[in-house]
Amino acid sequence: MEPDLFERHKSLIDIRASYLSWLLKSITSILTWLINTDMKPRRLLLALRSDEPSPDMETQPSERLRRCEQNQVRMHTDQSYNQACYATLAVWYVMKHCPEATPESFKTSVLLPKLTRAYEAVQKRASRDKEPTPKNDVLQWLHMSCLFLICNEQFGTDASGKSSDGFSLSQLDRQEIIRTQQKFEKYVSRLKTAQVESYSIEHEELDRVLLIGEELGLDAIPTAYTASLASSRAMQSRQRILQRPRTTRFNPGPKTWKGARVTSNGPWELLCTNHQGYLRVADDVNIKAARDRLFEFLMSDYSFMTSWDRADGNMVGKWWDVEPVSVICATLIDLKLESEQGSLMIKKYSC
Repeated sequence: MEPDLFERHKSLIDIRASYLSWLLKSITSILTWLINTDMKPRRLLLALRSDEPSPDMETQPSERLRRCEQNQVRMHTDQSYNQACYATLAVWYVMKHCPEATPESFKTSVLLPKLTRAYEAVQKRASRDKEPTPKNDVLQWLHMSCLFLICNEQFGTDASGKSSDGFSLSQLDRQEIIRTQQKFEKYVSRLKTAQVESYSIEHEELDRVLLIGEELGLDAIPTAYTASLASSRAMQSRQRILQRPRTTRFNPGPKTWKGARVTSNGPWELLCTNHQGYLRVADDVNIKAARDRLFEFLMSDYSFMTSWDRADGNMVGKWWDVEPVSVICATLIDLKLESEQGSLMIKKYSC
């Protein structure tokens, strides 16, 4: 056969190397955007693509962002949890599993100036939360855990050539962060394990946060029960997902004056990410059925519909929502890698 068109101009090995390099730069840019926006949740969240340098929202805000903020349309956002926590989780997850995307220049110039703000963002929210939700408690616990792990990393060297960690360079108190982390850990340890009401969107959101807890390497935190609590909560979430009953009775939902949030009251089966959760925890026998249920949300452009809840007035606007696509693709990649690693282990021990 004649050489492929791409092979005549560039080998597949070179294409792969170039693509991986581009991915690393993209991940670094995404983390920069997360830090500069979610650390200040009231900021308009915009993924900027321009030739101007990455903005520092405190000292040198982007001119393009300033223009967009002046023309922004006010949108209702969920205020029941601290959005800033997700930025810290994302940063530490990449630092642990893909350290090539967080080079020293990123740590010192982008991340280091925001460490103090990352701590204060949760402290202020915790002091004014009169009735915090379980999701918010879990997020703030994981946020403080990840912040400790980030600050425990090396951030280059000082003038004398001595290596320094994030605690010394940001002047954050190591013991104070541990004390705050332990306070939220007590809240998480007291969460109810029995689920008396029907499965809902709120349960699915909480389960997704708990499942990622055991992937963060919390055993590196010098506390007695952090890692074991993360593992036990993830195990409970798996059991809850596997044992949740299918919807047989429609719940009209809480009265307006009782509910802290306004959510869809449709059956949980209508939400795409609920089926992703089942795919994530299903065993070998049920994994094909779980995949087929998930693919019922697959659209003609190979994206995934967020929900088939026709009572949701914003459903059409969610046709191109990137969240389910990103979550599902990440899950499929994880499952493939786990399968390959399992096959290698089988071959290793069979030899």
